[in-house]
Amino acid sequence: MSLHPAQNAAYLDDVYVGSLTREIVRRGCRTLQVHLMAATEEGHVARLLEEFSPPFSSRVLDIGCGVGGVAAGMKALRPDLAFVLLNRSRAQLDLCPPGFETVEADFHEIPFPPASFDAAMLCYVIGNGELDQVLGEAARVLKVGGVALLYDFTVEGPARLLEAVGYMAHPIDDIREAATRAGLEIAIEQRPPTNTHAFRQLFDDSVIAAFDVV
Repeated sequence: MSLHPAQNAAYLDDVYVGSLTREIVRRGCRTLQVHLMAATEEGHVARLLEEFSPPFSSRVLDIGCGVGGVAAGMKALRPDLAFVLLNRSRAQLDLCPPGFETVEADFHEIPFPPASFDAAMLCYVIGNGELDQVLGEAARVLKVGGVALLYDFTVEGPARLLEAVGYMAHPIDDIREAATRAGLEIAIEQRPPTNTHAFRQLFDDSVIAAFDVV
């Protein structure tokens, strides 16, 4: 995982990542996302899938898949979809549900040929890497006419969030410009209402305060 110079180097320690992830999962969170568009993770994933709407029988690359919670929820609603779960963290891949193809790899160098996938999704991952390179790789592995889902938060001043959790949130204009450079055409852009109720149960007040500014 390539990190912004100010980011938390602990993210490179897979023992630490695994320990933290197992605790979060133990507390009932499998999407590993802060802002939910519904009262439950199941409802949130249904909303994501509604916005994503990949074509029937799509092969979907979940870039930075976490523990596969989003893919599993989408697969339950759309059995026609075939997901490939990509993650640098072996510990997180080991927590993914059975029945999914998993790939341990860095999302800066996705180990698939060009035009390998009908769709791709990047949910709460771009802040862990170099924006242009990550979006460029996503675009590269998509077929012509393929669809990508990017779900993340944006912030105009990332310093507070970066200091609290080591995540490099980006201003929305930076994301738009990087997507254009990667050859991704933004067809739909939304800022849906969200809540952080579940996330608030996992972390202390200093971390929550950082996310409240986004």
